[in-house]
Amino acid sequence: MLNNRMKWVLILSALLLVVLACSKKEEAPPTPAPSETAPKAAMEQAAKEGHEGMMEETHEAMEKEHEGMEGMHAQMQEGQEQMAAEVDMEKGEEIYEKHCLSCHKTGVAGAPRTGDKEDWADHIAHGMDHMVSNAINGVGAMPPKGGATSLSDEEVRAAVAWMVEQSK
Repeated sequence: MLNNRMKWVLILSALLLVVLACSKKEEAPPTPAPSETAPKAAMEQAAKEGHEGMMEETHEAMEKEHEGMEGMHAQMQEGQEQMAAEVDMEKGEEIYEKHCLSCHKTGVAGAPRTGDKEDWADHIAHGMDHMVSNAINGVGAMPPKGGATSLSDEEVRAAVAWMVEQSK
């Protein structure tokens, strides 16, 4: 048999369990709002929860982002073409023949071969300023200005522009 003290302990324990059980609320996980940085995740979440409106908004945000990226790509291409037009291509070819040909004709030490679209594709994708900066400062096995330190930055730009033009 239970004594009075044990009865009270059991009664209070049962009451405590009832209070705890009643105080716990069922919380649904929060629904993430669509954002421009995570449109795919937002669309997947919306599809799971059947939020068609959210899916449409997210799709529209993705389309806007895509259009913006296409515009940036077009501007970059225009900028590269404009820079190439502003340099003296004849001078660029002359500098290439004198200072760059020995490595860039054959691909010595990983140099992108002039005229090889595949070799130049990633470099061209980074943009003219990036390529010219690498050529001026040196990159990989290539020393600054290809070792022709007497060249001006504009002359280096002309040589890079000429090589790029041959490699598109």
